[in-house]
Amino acid sequence: MKSLFAALKTERLARVTGLPVAGWPWVAHQVSGKHDVVVVVAPEAGSVTAIAAGLRALVKDREVAVFPSWDVQPYDRLGPSAEVSGERQETLAKVRAGGPLVIVTNVAALGVMEAPVASDLWRVSVGGEVEVAELAAKLVDLGYKREDVVQEAGSFAVRGGIIDVWPAASEPVRMELFGDEVERLRTFDPASQKSLEDIDELVIGVAGNVVLDDDRMGVFRTKYREHFPNGLEDDVYVAVSNGILPPEAGQYLPLFYDEPLVGLLDVLPETAVLMVPDNLDMQAEVWDELIGQAYAARHAAEKEKGSVKAVPPEQLYVSGAKLQGAVGAFARVEAGIFDDGEGENLGVRAHGYHTTNRHGASVAAAKDVASRIAEGWSVVLTAQNAPALAQFLRVLEGEGGVGARSIEEFGIVKGSAVAAVSAISAGWVDGPGKVFVLADSDVFGARMGGQVKKRRRSAEEVIAHFSELKDGDYVVHENHGIGKFAGLLTMQTGGVTQDFLKLLYAGDDRLFVPVENLDLLSRYKGSDAGNVVLDRLGTGGWEIRKAKVKEDLMAMAGELLATAAARQAAQRAPIERTPGLYDEFCAGFAYPLTDDQQRVMDEIEDDFANGTPMDRLVVGDVGFGKTEVALRSAFLMASAGRQVAVVCPTTLLARQHYENFKERFEGFPLTVGRLSRLVSTKEAKEIKQGLAKGTVDIVVGTHALLSKDLDFARLGMVVIDEEQRFGVAHKEKLKTLRAEVDVLTLTATPIPRTLQMAVGGVRQLSLITTPPVDRQAVTTMVLRWDNVTLKGAITRELVRGGQVYVVAPHVEDLPRLEDSIRDLVPEARIGVAHGQMAEGALEPVMEAFYEGKIDILLATTIIESGLDVPRANTMIVYRADRFGLAQLYQLRGRVGRSTAKAFAYFLLPESGVLSGDSAKRLQILQRLDGLGAGFTLASYDMDLRGFGNLLGKQQSGHIRDIGFELYAKMLKDAVETKQRRSKEAAVAQKRMDEADLKASSVSLKLGISYLIPEKYVSDVATRLQLYRRLANLQDAEQMEEFRTELADRFGELPHEVQALLAVVDLKNRAAELNVAKVEVGEKGVVVGFEGGRFKNPEGLVGLVQKLAGVVTVRPAGRGQELVWHRRVSSDVLRGVGVILSELESAA
Repeated sequence: MKSLFAALKTERLARVTGLPVAGWPWVAHQVSGKHDVVVVVAPEAGSVTAIAAGLRALVKDREVAVFPSWDVQPYDRLGPSAEVSGERQETLAKVRAGGPLVIVTNVAALGVMEAPVASDLWRVSVGGEVEVAELAAKLVDLGYKREDVVQEAGSFAVRGGIIDVWPAASEPVRMELFGDEVERLRTFDPASQKSLEDIDELVIGVAGNVVLDDDRMGVFRTKYREHFPNGLEDDVYVAVSNGILPPEAGQYLPLFYDEPLVGLLDVLPETAVLMVPDNLDMQAEVWDELIGQAYAARHAAEKEKGSVKAVPPEQLYVSGAKLQGAVGAFARVEAGIFDDGEGENLGVRAHGYHTTNRHGASVAAAKDVASRIAEGWSVVLTAQNAPALAQFLRVLEGEGGVGARSIEEFGIVKGSAVAAVSAISAGWVDGPGKVFVLADSDVFGARMGGQVKKRRRSAEEVIAHFSELKDGDYVVHENHGIGKFAGLLTMQTGGVTQDFLKLLYAGDDRLFVPVENLDLLSRYKGSDAGNVVLDRLGTGGWEIRKAKVKEDLMAMAGELLATAAARQAAQRAPIERTPGLYDEFCAGFAYPLTDDQQRVMDEIEDDFANGTPMDRLVVGDVGFGKTEVALRSAFLMASAGRQVAVVCPTTLLARQHYENFKERFEGFPLTVGRLSRLVSTKEAKEIKQGLAKGTVDIVVGTHALLSKDLDFARLGMVVIDEEQRFGVAHKEKLKTLRAEVDVLTLTATPIPRTLQMAVGGVRQLSLITTPPVDRQAVTTMVLRWDNVTLKGAITRELVRGGQVYVVAPHVEDLPRLEDSIRDLVPEARIGVAHGQMAEGALEPVMEAFYEGKIDILLATTIIESGLDVPRANTMIVYRADRFGLAQLYQLRGRVGRSTAKAFAYFLLPESGVLSGDSAKRLQILQRLDGLGAGFTLASYDMDLRGFGNLLGKQQSGHIRDIGFELYAKMLKDAVETKQRRSKEAAVAQKRMDEADLKASSVSLKLGISYLIPEKYVSDVATRLQLYRRLANLQDAEQMEEFRTELADRFGELPHEVQALLAVVDLKNRAAELNVAKVEVGEKGVVVGFEGGRFKNPEGLVGLVQKLAGVVTVRPAGRGQELVWHRRVSSDVLRGVGVILSELESAA
C-alpha cells in the first residue's frame, strides 16, 4: 500500500480499483494509521453499518463514528427521528472537538445539512461532581423532556439522587449521586426500568436537530411568514408558535436559524482524508434528481387541503455539484469495486465460497485456511457471537483439521492463526500483505444477525403500561365478581396508613381492596367486553357462575390429561444428535439463534432424547424463526433414520416450506420431496413410492399427506403448520398421530401466557417472542394522508424491486383506495384480497403476490398469516386509528424480513382530532422499535373468542361470564388438581382435598402502616403497576429481585416499603396454610382459616397441645379459629412470622 500513501501525499488523490465492499474497512484502517481524521463514504447506502463494524474491529487507537442519513425521504411529512438527529449532531460535535477520528457515512447523509449552532457534548464521569438542579436545567436547554418515567430517547427523570437520562444517540443511562458526586453510572432497560451494565462515562448531546427556545421560535415565525405569507394557519406554524415542536419540524430546519445550515464536509479539518466511491459523480446526480422530484411534487401539492409546504432545496440539501466540489477540496482515495485498469489494484479481494453448495464451501474454505496457515500467513477466523464462532471452528476442524488460537479481541496476529468474535460481516484476502480474514458468512452465506446480547426488552414489560388498570376499566375480583376500577386511594384508619383500590359494583356498592390483595384482581377481557354487567355484592350470582365454570373445566382438564397419558404410554428409541454434519447444517442459518430459539431447540432435543413421543406446540410471529426450529428438528429426526412429514393448510404455505427445506438440505445426504396440487401426477407417484420404500426422508405437503393411501416406511415425526386452519376430519387424524409419532406444531396465532401456563403441564408449549438478533427495526411513520408521501413510499419500494402491502380496515374502503393508488402509480400491478372472497379466487391473488407478479397487495388483512414475502418491505395502513394496537404491531411485522430496510406508514384522516385511545395506541407504536413486543401484545389486545375452543368444546360463554384471565387461572388450577389426584389415587379423598386447600384471599389487620409513599414514587400509574407486580410475587427470590429493582430505580427503600414487602411475604405464606385472616390486637393474635379448615387437622391438634396456655381454640362461623395469647406489638411483622412458622411446622 506504499504507492497509495505516496499518491495521497504528492497528488492528494489515489485511485484504487477492484476493491470489494468487504475490503473497504481494511484499506480505510490502513489510511487511518497515517492520518488523524478519515471519512469513509460508503459505496452503497446499505454498507455503512458493515463498514463501520469492520473498522471498529480493526481500529484500536481512535473512535469510529457514523454520520447517518436521514431515516425519512426528502420533503416527507416527517422529520428525521431523534435517534438519527442525535447521532448526526454527536458526530459533528466530535469533529469540532478535534482529535483522531474515523467517520463512516454515505452520499445521502452528506446531502443533508444540519444546524449551524455548534453544540458541545456534555460528559459526566463516575467520581465527577454534578448538581441536580444544574443538570436538570442543562438537559432542558439541550432539548430533553422531563418525565416521571424515561421511556423514549430525549427524555430524563429526577428521583432524588437518581437521575435517568436517555441521550438521543445512545442507550438510556441511570446516574446515582451521593451528594453532588456521581457514585455510579449504569445503562438501563427502558421497558423493565432495570439497570443493566456499569459504565464509566455518560456523553450527552442535544436531543434533536432543533432545540425549541424563545429565540428559535421567534426566528421560525419570522422566516416562515417570509417564505409562506399565506401559511399562518398551517399546522406547523401554529404548533411552533405555541411552543410545540411538531414531527415535521426537521423538514423546516433552515427556518429556525438566521445563519445558513452546515454539512459534515463544512466542519472537517483541512487535513482530513476521504475515501469515496469512484462513481461519486453518478451518485450525486441521482441525489440531485431525487431532491428535484420530491421538491416539485411537494411544491405542486401545496394548494391541496392539509398539505405541508416545502423550503427551497438549496437551504436544506447539498446539491450534487456542491457535494462533488466539497469532496474535491480534500485529499482522497477513490475506490472502485471493479478493476477497470484506471487505478492501482491493491490485491485485496473478497471470498467466494458460498457461491457453491454449503458442504462444498466448507470443504474448500477449510482447505484454503490450512494452506494459508502452512505458508505462514496471518489468519483470522471470525463470527458475530461466541456460539456461532464455536460452530464455525468445529466445521473447519471437521473438514480439514484446521485449528486456531482463540483471542479475546479481534486482531491481526502476524504469522499466526487466531479466532475471535467480531461484528465483521465479510472477510477479505490481502495477497501482498499475507492477511487472510475469514468470517463464517463467507462460507455459509450472509449473516443477518449481530452480536448476541442479553435480551434487553421483555415484550411483556414493554406494553405493561398500556395494559395496566385505568379509571373506568372493568375488573374481576375472584371473590366478588365483575366491578369497575375507580382509582387508587391512600386511607388512614386508626393511625394506620394504607393504599386501597376502589371498585364500584351494581347498586352503587363499593369495595376497597388492600394493595397486597391485588392478585385477586384481573382486567376483564371477555368475548363480548362491550356489554358488561356489573355484579352486586352479597348475592350468590357470581359464586354460581364460577362454580359452573369450575365443573366444566375439571372435565376439560380430564380430557387433556387423557390425551397426554396415551402419548406417555407409547415408546420409541431415543433420538440423539449427530455431531459434525448437524453443526454444518445449523451454520447454514443466516442469523444467530435468539435465546428463545435456543431454548426451544434445547427443549426439543430433550424431548427426542427420552423414549416418549413429543407433542410440542411452538408459538411465534411470522419471521421469528419457527421454521428454523422445524428444519433443525427435521434434520435430527431424519439423520436418525426416521421420516418426517411437514403438513401445511394451503398449497402456498406448502410451497414456501418446500423451498426452504430444499435449499437448506442441499448438499446433505437426505432427500426432500413434496406432495400438493402443484406436483405432477408422475412426480407424486414417485414421491409416494419413495416414502413407502424409505428413499424419501422428508416430505412437505398439504393435507394430502394425511390420506389413508399414503404409506411411510418409518414415519418418525409430523410437523404441523397452523393446525387451527385444518378441517375437523384432518384434526382428528392429527389427534390420533399424537400417540404414535413425534408431533411438532407451529403457529403464528398468539396464545396468551395465562393460557400457556394453564396447559403447560399437559401439552409441551414453547414461545418465541424475540425476532432474529439485530434484525432491522421497521421505520415507522404515523402521519396524515398525503399523496406526495404515499407516492414516494410506493415508488421507492418498486424502484428497488420490492412489493407493497396496503391495508384498510373495511372491505368497502378497497375500491376507493385502489382508484387513488392507480392515479398515483399507474404503472403498478395491483391485486386485491379480503376475507369475503371465495378461496378459489383468493389463493391465486396471494400466489401471484408471493411470486412477485403483483407489486401492491391491497387487502383488509394479510390473509396468509404464515406467509413470508421477503420482497415486501413497505406497509401502508389506511385509517390506522381504526385498528387495535396488536393489529398494528402484527401488520408492521409483515415487513422487514430481509436485509432491505423496511418502512411502515400508518395513515390518519386528513383532518380531525383522534380519540384519546387512538392517539395513545399510535404514540406507543411509534415509541417502540416493534421487535418482539408485537406478538406478546397481541395476546392482550386480541379477540378472545377463539381461545375457549381448546379441545373443540366451546368455552366462549365461560370467558364472557368470568373474564379471560380468571378463566385461564381456573383452568390451570383444574389441570394441577387433576394431576395431583391422579398421582395420589391411593390416598383417601379427604386427605387429597386437604392437600388442595389454599386460601383464595387473606385479610391482614396488623395495625402498622405499609405502602409505597407518594414521595418515594410520585407517578400514580407507576405506583399501581408496582403494587400489581408485588401482589403476584410468589417466592423469596422474586421478592429479593423486586426489592433490588426498587432500590435501583427509586433509591433506598423507606420503612413503609420495607413493611409492605414483608406483609406480602406473610400473606403468601398464610395463603399456603389456608389462613384467611390474621388480626393483631393489644393482647395477642387471631388466626382464622378459609372454610374453617386447616391442611393437616391432626397436626393442628398437636400444635395446640404443644402450645397449651399460649394458643386456644374458639368457634368462628361454621369452623374454628385460633388465638395466640402472645403480645407482638413491639415487632408485629416478626411476631406474625413466628406464628406462621409454627403453623407451617404443623402442616
